[in-house]
Amino acid sequence: MSSSQYRASTALQAPQAAVTRSAAFATSSDSGSSNPNEQRWWCTKFGLGPAKLVPSQSGKATAPSRVVFETTSKATVSQVLFSPRGQACHQLAVVAGPRVSLYGPGGNCALSRALSRRGGSSGGSTSEPNLFGKNVETDGVDVRPDRSVGTGGHPARCASYRRDGRLLAIGSDAGDVRVCDTTSRATLRTFRASGHSVRAVQWLSDGKRIVSGGDDAIVRIYDLGGGGGGSVGGSGDSGGPILQMPGHGDAIRSVAVLRFKGDKGATAATATAAASVASKIKEDIRTLAISGSYDHTVRVWDLEGMLDGDDEPRDRCMAVMDHGAPVEDLLVLPASAVQPNALVVSAGGVFVKVWNPLTGECIVTLHTKHSKTITSICLIDIVRNDEEGKERVTNKRLVTAGLDGLIRIHAADDITQKLPYLHGAKTPHPITAIGASPDGARLVVGTSNGVVTVRQRGKIVPQHVSLKRKARVQAGTYSYFMRGADVSADADDHSVILERKKKLKSYDVMLKQFRYGDALDEALTSRQPDAIVAVLEELGKRRGLGQALSNRDEETLEPILSFTARYIAKPRYSPILIGVADKLCDIYSGVVGQSEIIDEYFDKLRRHVKDECRVQKSMLRLIGQIDIVMCAGQMQGDESD
Repeated sequence: MSSSQYRASTALQAPQAAVTRSAAFATSSDSGSSNPNEQRWWCTKFGLGPAKLVPSQSGKATAPSRVVFETTSKATVSQVLFSPRGQACHQLAVVAGPRVSLYGPGGNCALSRALSRRGGSSGGSTSEPNLFGKNVETDGVDVRPDRSVGTGGHPARCASYRRDGRLLAIGSDAGDVRVCDTTSRATLRTFRASGHSVRAVQWLSDGKRIVSGGDDAIVRIYDLGGGGGGSVGGSGDSGGPILQMPGHGDAIRSVAVLRFKGDKGATAATATAAASVASKIKEDIRTLAISGSYDHTVRVWDLEGMLDGDDEPRDRCMAVMDHGAPVEDLLVLPASAVQPNALVVSAGGVFVKVWNPLTGECIVTLHTKHSKTITSICLIDIVRNDEEGKERVTNKRLVTAGLDGLIRIHAADDITQKLPYLHGAKTPHPITAIGASPDGARLVVGTSNGVVTVRQRGKIVPQHVSLKRKARVQAGTYSYFMRGADVSADADDHSVILERKKKLKSYDVMLKQFRYGDALDEALTSRQPDAIVAVLEELGKRRGLGQALSNRDEETLEPILSFTARYIAKPRYSPILIGVADKLCDIYSGVVGQSEIIDEYFDKLRRHVKDECRVQKSMLRLIGQIDIVMCAGQMQGDESD
């Protein structure tokens, strides 16, 4: 199917009458269990809450901002993700329809400009706040992507950034996985294994291999450098997987990659059911692939040896964990001081489960307040002052979103606390994707009708620190004229280095003004033989040598005669000065005898020329003698042979 023939599922539905819908904050039954401090923080920093709790911060530097826009294809948003941690600016990728839209990175992209223009708009109103609902007439803006990566007309379903953020792996309904450059948008490799949709992709830690899963219920590993029977090389080359791991009974909806350090001592004390799994763990860094499927299971796959080229057929499934409902999304909880081992969170149905992937044990089962399927989960770090207001502390929050339009926020610092519910909000449309930037500054929500909402956190200012607002620069002043002069270039800006023009010498300026006589006089004043000869050569090319040498009196003729007589015998300057001497003799032959100084220089010039001619004749005689000797020696050598 070509991109011109593609039509979003929402466009195929029968038209319905417009219904005014507002997003009411879902606290009718949750207010008793909400954390007041957490609710206040989300309302203040993200504007995520009811209008009566969102403080009026319009125009303040610490106010949050929000932008609502539609995707270019107006199709269901399948996934939203940011470029990985470690980059100066995080690029946003929105997977919707037959393309992946890229926003940023940099503060000069269309999305950043839209957020800065709407810095004081947090989305609240005096009656009912429209938290994430798209109302094109009032708060919708046209935010065009900075780049778009196409998938050949097939709807894109998933994407994943490599850890350096330069490559993006994309899975589509065509059953292929494309590896694209995020800067040039070029497709570097295309992997094809089946005609089933690819629903999830992830990069392995080495940045050279990709794990994918789709509707055919098979986990596949692809090698970016080749393998699997596919050709290696140019753009668009197709290649097969280097490893296939069947086992699921239904479509795979999510995959995750987990790296950990093996520890036999820690696993030896586990239950007998986990002994077989623990025996595989060694004292080294291991890589696991985790897949979640519609068959209600989460499977852990051991990739040991595969990264070293070991592709022998064997059962790599380490554990099978029953979620109890179709699994929609997976998330890795990194290790912390409280939890030394990394954990896996699975979301599906109306509940969330936390698993230990090494033992297959379910640690936490969280029955959320969702009434419909949870479609997406993300982890966000929030920054706040401690209880005494002195130091900044970072807390982890697990955010869940579902088809009921609910957003639920849970504490994820300590798993032993069973992920307590802290805050929530309701949107008017089913949520299909949610994501947060690695620095916790932006929260993005995608819905089933192709609407994307980006919320940017307000600035974090420590207590007892006043944030003074800069005075407005008045037009017509020097500060107004110089505004923006000290702004540094962003990562995606094209910098042009301006080379300062070299200042011309005074004789070059006179040559440009056709003042040939003055240019020659200025060059003679510099007392630089190379510069003088260069000016004389330029005058000869311009046919202005006669004009520059004519109409000179005793004072102005003396320097050029002195220079010519002194350097005419120099082989470096002879080709130019011979012509100059010839011109001088033609022009001033009639005035010989009128000035003793001029006659003295002409006599000096005559003697230098006569001496040079005598030397040249002697050299020619010597060359002739050498030629005779060489010829005689050659003839004697021929006769002896």
